[in-house]
Amino acid sequence: MALFRATAGIWDSGEGRIIRPGLDAIHFLPERPYLPFGTLRECLLRTGPEGVVEETQIRSVLRALGIEGLLERAGGLDVEKDWGEVFSLGEQQLLAVARVLLAAPQFAFLDRVGTALDAEPVALVLKVLSENAITYIVFKAVADEARYFDATLDIAGDGTWRWKLLADR
Repeated sequence: MALFRATAGIWDSGEGRIIRPGLDAIHFLPERPYLPFGTLRECLLRTGPEGVVEETQIRSVLRALGIEGLLERAGGLDVEKDWGEVFSLGEQQLLAVARVLLAAPQFAFLDRVGTALDAEPVALVLKVLSENAITYIVFKAVADEARYFDATLDIAGDGTWRWKLLADR
């Protein structure tokens, strides 16, 4: 959690140096997603000109994540609601992943993505990110998901660490 926050630039205590691309190339997905009151379209898209995305593209991303049915439950993309009250935590997490896919950053940092999702949806999320050429870094991964990673970095509480390349995919 500390490394996730430090990489995002929201935690500056501790020692060491983190070198990362600019924030425009990175999207951070916290363990508990935040979906503000507003339309589903506003929750899924960034503001400004980069937030103009066709509905067909939004539907395609939701379909890829297996959650296109949420649009019907929501009443469409342009109905205002408190989405934290409408969708389960797992559905909120998948909507947050959809936001990452629509933003199409070069890198996605995922904090404990498996907390609100079972192994199968997590595997789908990682697969879809990979298919969309988004390099992902997962904090606190589950061992069963190892097939979706090229390498693991284990950091101990005393600051020691171990980098392990995994078998070719």
